[in-house]
Amino acid sequence: MSTSTPARLLTLPDIAALAGVQRPVPSMWRTRTSVRGETIPFPVAVDVINSVEYFAMDDVVAYLAATGRGRNPEYALDAPTMASPVDAGHTSAEMLLTLALVTGEDLARADLVALATEVDPDDAFLLGEVRDGGWPADLAGHIDELVAASLGPEDALNRLDGSRLARQVGDRGCTPELVDLVTSVATAGRKDAVLDPTGDKRLDRALAPHFAAVLSDDRRLRRQAAILGWAVTTGETTSPVVRVRSLLGRPRDDVLDALDKLAVGLGPGDVAVALGPAATMTDALTGQAEKLRAMTVRPGPLAAVLRLPRGMWRTAHRQSAAIWVLTGGAGRRDVRLADLDDGAALDLTDLSADIAQALAPMGSGRTEARAYRYLRSGEREGVLAGGPLVPRGARAQHLLVEDGLLDRAHAAAAVLSEPLPEVTTAVTAGHGRMVVSLVSLGQLVAAKRLTLRQGRRIAPTDADLTGTVHVLTADGALDAVRLDPFDARARSGGWTEPGDVVFLERPQPRAMVDTRGGNLVATPSRILRLAENAPVSAHILAARINQARPGTEWQTWEVPALPRAEAQALSTRLAEVTRYRTELRRKEQALTAWADALVRGVAAGSLAVPDTTTTLENR
Repeated sequence: MSTSTPARLLTLPDIAALAGVQRPVPSMWRTRTSVRGETIPFPVAVDVINSVEYFAMDDVVAYLAATGRGRNPEYALDAPTMASPVDAGHTSAEMLLTLALVTGEDLARADLVALATEVDPDDAFLLGEVRDGGWPADLAGHIDELVAASLGPEDALNRLDGSRLARQVGDRGCTPELVDLVTSVATAGRKDAVLDPTGDKRLDRALAPHFAAVLSDDRRLRRQAAILGWAVTTGETTSPVVRVRSLLGRPRDDVLDALDKLAVGLGPGDVAVALGPAATMTDALTGQAEKLRAMTVRPGPLAAVLRLPRGMWRTAHRQSAAIWVLTGGAGRRDVRLADLDDGAALDLTDLSADIAQALAPMGSGRTEARAYRYLRSGEREGVLAGGPLVPRGARAQHLLVEDGLLDRAHAAAAVLSEPLPEVTTAVTAGHGRMVVSLVSLGQLVAAKRLTLRQGRRIAPTDADLTGTVHVLTADGALDAVRLDPFDARARSGGWTEPGDVVFLERPQPRAMVDTRGGNLVATPSRILRLAENAPVSAHILAARINQARPGTEWQTWEVPALPRAEAQALSTRLAEVTRYRTELRRKEQALTAWADALVRGVAAGSLAVPDTTTTLENR
């Protein structure tokens, strides 16, 4: 980089992170220069290095101040922490950050070797790297600004790990949800143990505070320990050890080999937690891979297995990860397992308690201290025979508690037994017309023979079980929602009158007639109210809307303008059709409720289905 290049530079991803927006947003800002009626151009790139555009930090800060764009009100304070030197490396930055945080000194004008000698005279984690040097001259000043803008040591490390220097390394790693899940599993009932870390800095940073000490001679991890105050030990230890290993991204054979070595290397009281791909660790295998996994599982070191939800590993977000929990010794005949990839939210406290119970020593007369929320017992024989270690959908079985199933079944059956309303189907030949008179809804609104009214925003969470105000939508999406009348009156507008047509324009035109009135319409559904001189009835209007082509605008929809006598007769028949369709929908809902109550009741033992075969024979 030339000496004329500004020292503080930001890339477009840096600008997005600084403004608190998604990566494509700054690119959009470059093309949309009009802000509140004023033209404010996006800053011009001051340099292009390795095909990457760089922008002056001061220009970017001034732009955000002038436009008010972005979601980070502290962008001016955060900007220096993101403007790392272009030719700096993440390792050098992490090392200098350690020196700054451990000594509490500014580095820009300090004797760095002297500072490192003071805090690390035995060269246990820092002194050698400082002596070797090799970082850009302006990196020390950048670290000083990073420390000054951080809320503490951990925040400073997080800022560095989220910076451009970390992105250049290309480590996408685990999501925060996966880090939390692995931490809850690894720390289950092992507060007095020593951690044998993974080597993944995010995982290790989350795990280490929960253990008595960290077992490692890795200098990078020792630097983090010096910053965050972890106890570090090397060599032999008399405390139980929890070994956590991340096998994500490794070939299948390497994963199986690592799992076997991990199981063999555990001593009495030790626990291992292995994170890897579900395709290798939980799903069905064939051939030599199946035999290798069976050899590892057969002695009985496996205590629990989890198949995790997809999306937790950023590098392969469509693939599921898995966790093995192994214990020292052998003899376990059953394995606690769970498929957590069902879309439901996880309670990590309960999951940790499940793992702690699964790790309890096996012995004669052992009883479970609590019912599992997630884990269920699985036999090893299926795995040894080549099947999946965790069958899809495997979860703990729970006591089914259902009150009122018999009443619900009877209520649904009562609806099903009601007769359907009659529909008059008789028609006769009519006299043809030379010209069919059609009028669009746009014309009727312009002539004030039709009035358009908006619905109101109503969420399902607004529902009140004791409410008396019905919520209407053209597609029936909120048919079950009722509102408290006092809450409903607070919503101005959106109320129906008898004969109003409630309609929906997109994605599929839908309409229904509210014959009762006094209901509240939920947006995006809207109301069409007919005037006395409207050339069409509500039921005809609703029928035509239901036949409109998807993607067309409501103003272009056409309805026939009929003589009053014909319109009334047609409206009567269409009203019968509407009643019939409404009753069919009600019976369909009752049928679904009856079948659901039947399945739940028979499963729980609170309902029994009579033997219809015997009944028929006795007739």
